[in-house]
Amino acid sequence: PEFFGRADAVGNQSYPVGPEGYGDSLTVVYPVMQRLVAEAARTGTLPIANLQSFRWPGGRYPTATELNSMTNQAIGAGVKGILYYTYLDPTNDLSTYTGLRTELKKLAAEIQLLAPVLLNGERQTLALTGNLGEARATLWTHGGRRYLQVLSLNETQRQTVSIRLPGGASTLTPLFAGRPKSLSLKAGAVSGSLAPLTAQWYEVR
Repeated sequence: PEFFGRADAVGNQSYPVGPEGYGDSLTVVYPVMQRLVAEAARTGTLPIANLQSFRWPGGRYPTATELNSMTNQAIGAGVKGILYYTYLDPTNDLSTYTGLRTELKKLAAEIQLLAPVLLNGERQTLALTGNLGEARATLWTHGGRRYLQVLSLNETQRQTVSIRLPGGASTLTPLFAGRPKSLSLKAGAVSGSLAPLTAQWYEVR
């Protein structure tokens, strides 16, 4: 906390994918970034997530699914910027890992599309039922439009969720082609199942 308020922006690192037998649960990213966002709001600081795209010595690179999850956890927690470490250093060279590099490009394009909403929209955390606390739902409102992110925080099991949308809704439209879209809208509630460590994005009308 003593570093907040001394700079315009503060980045918080979360690098959970460690060598075998070490590291944290991947789902640590959400609470870590949630604390960052809360402290940044208190001090008028811009919160930035520093996320893992490298391997520790003796470890491995994150998978594309893990990178996607870390990114969406940080977004859901309310960060205003993301930096990945690293593309190239003395022990890492992302140019040789096509799958991870491809995922980074996809995420960058998606975040660029969402940037006006994430930076300037009104963010609201929604209550869920049926998920045993292992999912999150966040609604952004910007320019008269609403966008819903539903995120699994379980690393191994599918989560069944139900979310009551404030003000109701009549349509639920997936935002990104090629991404999971297993949720549906009925009687003003969004429900369905989430695969482990996945995020789903929808426009709600």
